[in-house]
Amino acid sequence: MGENTLILDVDWLRANAVKTHFFGLGFIQVKLNDLERVHFYHRDIPAFVEEPHDHRYDFISTVLRGCLQNRIWKLTDGDDYEVTLETCKQGEPSKPIVLMKTGIELFGSFDVHEGSGYHMNSLSFHTVHPFLERGPVVTSVKRELPRESHARVIRRVNAPSACPFSRPMPDAELWEVVRDCVG
Repeated sequence: MGENTLILDVDWLRANAVKTHFFGLGFIQVKLNDLERVHFYHRDIPAFVEEPHDHRYDFISTVLRGCLQNRIWKLTDGDDYEVTLETCKQGEPSKPIVLMKTGIELFGSFDVHEGSGYHMNSLSFHTVHPFLERGPVVTSVKRELPRESHARVIRRVNAPSACPFSRPMPDAELWEVVRDCVG
């Protein structure tokens, strides 16, 4: 069996998962080790927060099932948004640290289809939009070692912050969604 075939096998995933949890960015993450994860996007788990953000590390994401759009954002002159350091942890309230006020503009976007992937630089701001009307989306993420201590998030000035880890989901529910995504 190839690596991607194994990743789409629920029994293999359960046996090899280090941690599984719901992200408020609209997906379930199965952590396989420190550098590899599998993300499962499903219509029953919509994002409750999807703000332009960067990452602590570079990564490569490959779409194993479905299709998504990756949108790249750039900072512009303005003061209606703020760039914040995201410091939240599961079970704790979000207390972002405001770095600066800014404007933002969509710089570009691209669709990523099953079997294709993309590289994200840690300092690039992006949002991900899975095409859930076409069915679930599954991605394999291979990350580098962290370059930064925190990710940055762009949100409207005075908008409430929501920690993407703040809404835990029972383990049985997580695996039911994963099973539906690979089934």
